[in-house]
Amino acid sequence: DGGGGGGEVGGGDAAAALAEREALIDELRGREEEARRRESEAKRRALDKIGALGEESAVLREEAAELRRRLQEAEAVAAERGEVVAALEGRLEASDAASSPEVAALEAERAAAAEAARQAAAAAEAAAAAAA
Repeated sequence: DGGGGGGEVGGGDAAAALAEREALIDELRGREEEARRRESEAKRRALDKIGALGEESAVLREEAAELRRRLQEAEAVAAERGEVVAALEGRLEASDAASSPEVAALEAERAAAAEAARQAAAAAEAAAAAAA
């Protein structure tokens, strides 16, 4: 009889060990499931972030293209203005060159008039001296 009771105790130990083993297996499965859930969540967040970065990158590419277009327009306007300024400078130089003979003629005429006035003044002084 005592031997039979001992067998039940041994069987009870085995049942307890089996129950503990199943509890550990359940715990490991739970941890594994939690780890998979966290991994899945991390992957989803990473994919969301990649998607957001892709969208942001696309927006930045569009903005860069727009800025390049504006720069090209500004360069074209600057080139046109440069051509206009160069043309105006050329016309001004041509005008100066054309007016130079006229200016020289006016200067000569003014110098001749000044010389005639000096001669008239000298003649008037000489006449006044002779009359005195």
